[in-house]
Amino acid sequence: MEEEPGVIDFETLCADDPEHCDLIMEEKLKSGVSPQTDMIMPDEVTIDPELQQLMELLSNPWVMAAFVAITIWAAVWKGFALWRAAKNSQLYWFIALLVVNSMGILEILYLFVFSKKTTKKTTKKSKAKKSSDPITI
Repeated sequence: MEEEPGVIDFETLCADDPEHCDLIMEEKLKSGVSPQTDMIMPDEVTIDPELQQLMELLSNPWVMAAFVAITIWAAVWKGFALWRAAKNSQLYWFIALLVVNSMGILEILYLFVFSKKTTKKTTKKSKAKKSSDPITI
């Protein structure tokens, strides 16, 4: 890539004449142009006011602690509910519980209202062992 005649590369200028380079950098900074990129620098960076409020809110340590606590709370309930849905072979509930985030509310409702409580099924052999009746022939 060839440079246009009469255009001096900034790095070449700085290597050849460091004092002149400093003067050019000062002039560019005063005029609002970045010396490295020759791009106009904005006077101020503007941030959306709503985003600014959110950033200020999340910088509060109590808010962050509450956020972490709610996240752990929801993850624990989600784990129990997903385990129960998988154990009961309820695919639709499993998918719904996996996708919907409700801070543990849907998971608690599923566990205590909508899910079937599973009990261990005893087999004939285990009943025979537990039986205190003597075996008669």
